[in-house]
Amino acid sequence: QGRFLCCRPPRSMNMSPGQYRVIRRRGRWLFCQCAGSFAAGVLAGMLQNFAAPTLPSLARSFCSTSKPCSMWTAQTVTMLQRRRFGLSRAAAWQPIESDDMLPVVRKGLAEMGGTETWKEVVAIIVRATNMPEVEAELALALAFNWQGWFQMNCPTYLKPELPPHPNKVQDALQWLQDGPLHLSPDELRVALEKCAKTYMTDPKSSYLAALSTAPEQFREPDVFRALLLREPHALRLTYNCLDTDPDTRPILALGEPLPCDGHCRRCWRTHTPQLMGEVIHEVDV
Repeated sequence: QGRFLCCRPPRSMNMSPGQYRVIRRRGRWLFCQCAGSFAAGVLAGMLQNFAAPTLPSLARSFCSTSKPCSMWTAQTVTMLQRRRFGLSRAAAWQPIESDDMLPVVRKGLAEMGGTETWKEVVAIIVRATNMPEVEAELALALAFNWQGWFQMNCPTYLKPELPPHPNKVQDALQWLQDGPLHLSPDELRVALEKCAKTYMTDPKSSYLAALSTAPEQFREPDVFRALLLREPHALRLTYNCLDTDPDTRPILALGEPLPCDGHCRRCWRTHTPQLMGEVIHEVDV
């Protein structure tokens, strides 16, 4: 009876037959309203599934700028993408393994028509540094965004790069070994493992620009070379906003100029405290 009381009041309560009929009608009306809302929600969900975009062909990637309109669509296209590149279900959430990543990278290179360039550049690196071929490929994958592309399940909106032409790579590595840096095969190997793109793309220009903008404590060629052996990324520090005129910078709303020129990734001012082993509290050095 307790269960019955919550939906239909018994006639034994103090109410007239007319009041009882009114309550019954209101109860039925409320039930119809709830049922109609529920049916409308179910119908909207069904229409949303029917209106979801068609599944992409196997030649396209599941990751794109358009979002799938249903969970079923997202799961299905993800499965197709993993099958295409031979990825395991949890590949994106596990540590990077060369056995998992490199086959996928090679397939992506083949689609871009860059297989031959990739192989030639790998062979040049192996000859110059004596590193294993797999390590050379991993260094290139890191430098030209193939590793990040793999970690994100190979999205179409992210376009990894091809390495420079093999002749340019050969000239760059030759200059690094015979030029003022005189890098040994082991030293060159360490540099390429950490910053392959910087050392393979016109390192001579980077060296001259970095040396000319370096702080006084790093401006001597021998000191700068020792710094590169310790911190290979210093070769890409080709800017120093301490050498520019603050009056040429845009003015903030408070009437003060911007504190820097906005080239922090390649600016000596930002990286010098770290290079000197200091704790970075602010960018001024």
